[in-house]
Amino acid sequence: MFRQKKKCFPLFNLERNLPYLKKFPLLPQKTRVSARREKKQRKREREMIRFSFVFFDLFIVFFVFFFGSSSSSMSRSTSRSEIKSMEKKSEKRYDGTCWQSDERVSALIASDLVFPGTHDSGTYWLSEKFQGGSQTQIPEWVKDVTQLAKKVDIPMNELVSRWAKTQKQTIFEQLRTGARYVDLRCGYQKDDGSWKVHHGLIGVDCLTVLEDVKNFLETFETEVVILEVSHFYGDPEEANVEELASMVLGTLSEFVVPYYSSDGNSTSYSSMESGFWQTPLKESVHKNERVLIAFENFNDFNTVSKHEPFLWPLAMIENSYADTDDFKKMKEFNYDVVRDFNNQTESTKKKGMQKLSWILTTQTKTVENSIWPLINNHHPKTLIDLELKYANDKKELSDFVALVVKDLTCQFPQVLSIDCWFNDPDTYWSLARDIALKQNENKNNKNTSCKALLL
Repeated sequence: MFRQKKKCFPLFNLERNLPYLKKFPLLPQKTRVSARREKKQRKREREMIRFSFVFFDLFIVFFVFFFGSSSSSMSRSTSRSEIKSMEKKSEKRYDGTCWQSDERVSALIASDLVFPGTHDSGTYWLSEKFQGGSQTQIPEWVKDVTQLAKKVDIPMNELVSRWAKTQKQTIFEQLRTGARYVDLRCGYQKDDGSWKVHHGLIGVDCLTVLEDVKNFLETFETEVVILEVSHFYGDPEEANVEELASMVLGTLSEFVVPYYSSDGNSTSYSSMESGFWQTPLKESVHKNERVLIAFENFNDFNTVSKHEPFLWPLAMIENSYADTDDFKKMKEFNYDVVRDFNNQTESTKKKGMQKLSWILTTQTKTVENSIWPLINNHHPKTLIDLELKYANDKKELSDFVALVVKDLTCQFPQVLSIDCWFNDPDTYWSLARDIALKQNENKNNKNTSCKALLL
């Protein structure tokens, strides 16, 4: 038999030391068998060991693949298997996934609805590469931060990324948790001719965002979404913008809400008093007209007019934001937005929808304060931290809405744009639903006062 060596056997050389292990005193002794049988036994043991190592290798490969793919999921659209799983979980529930299927909501006309959604929707993932383009296109805070990073020896892309990201969920996840407005900001890449999301830094492909919107609309057939396509950075030419428009319509063509209708003799353009905005939501769903695409008519390229009736001019959305990182100033600004929106006379009434931007905006001073931890340890270190500390406190937003809605029959803006949607999506979409239902109740009661805001 085998001679026992005095030195310790190598830890991982199990095959070589199997005979030694058989003689280990703590193991039960085997009965003597024939040489042929013992040889077969050793062969079987070696195969078992080999199999165990193969199994272990396969496990490692699976682990790396699974968790590696999940970590990179931010740069891809949601898979069909994931969508089907979500669809089953949300079936017949009036939750964030399908809240517009609530009979009370679907019976409302579109102009009485509030579409809650996300500001800079595609910034859930940003690369380390800066978006190119003319200096006039680059935000002032990005220019200032670039100079600041050089002075304090901090990587510029890292510092910009901290104050450029506004979301953490993919577009599909935002929609699935109740968002119905998507803010898609597109930058043209001259090196490969592609269009990508941008906010200082380059993000995911715009096509990835569009596919997420399409997947959501295909999966949840009762929901209607507003998609705003704007901010064409990278100095694109007219042909480049045409390619973007074709990509948008090519992806979402079967769901598009038309900007105008024609009977052959006359053309009727939609406004807040006609067309889509005066149509009950359930009728738009029945016709499968479920995504309104507002497209920026950049540099007078007339892209929108070339793609009528499918693209809506971005001017249909009255965009305004406080441009401040001071929460009190932002809140006061939005009170003024609602007041002005409801103080319009019939002669001055805007023909588009109003957007209320419940967001804080990065300022140079904000970034400067964030990089001196010993002096300003209490100061937020990222834009998301700043938003969560102030604007995205659900009580603050709820109190603002409560003041607006309290005995209120004047119109709340049709779009509510929010940073950090992931923080409390159930509060955001349910607030939007409750505003719409309250407005409709007051309209039916023919109470037209707006004292809560106009005092």
